[in-house]
Amino acid sequence: MFQTTMLSQMSPFTDDPLADRSGPGSIFVRKIARPIEKLSETVSKVAKGDLSHEVPLTTKDEIGQLAADVNTMIVELKEWDRIKQYLTFP
Repeated sequence: MFQTTMLSQMSPFTDDPLADRSGPGSIFVRKIARPIEKLSETVSKVAKGDLSHEVPLTTKDEIGQLAADVNTMIVELKEWDRIKQYLTFP
């Protein structure tokens, strides 16, 4: 999968970006890689029209802000879909 390949290339500390190890690699995985992977999974689902998901908010940094913005986008898309259905109802 794209995310795993990219994260493997980004991390100089581990071959498996989702490995649960101690040391600098595990910090990278816990703080950076896993939240980005969750975000990517949710955005892929939303791009396919599935608005039933939201990104878990686990951090208050830039990744957390991006996750919050994606969740806001999902809420707005749901509202837009509701309005569109109302306007096209015969």
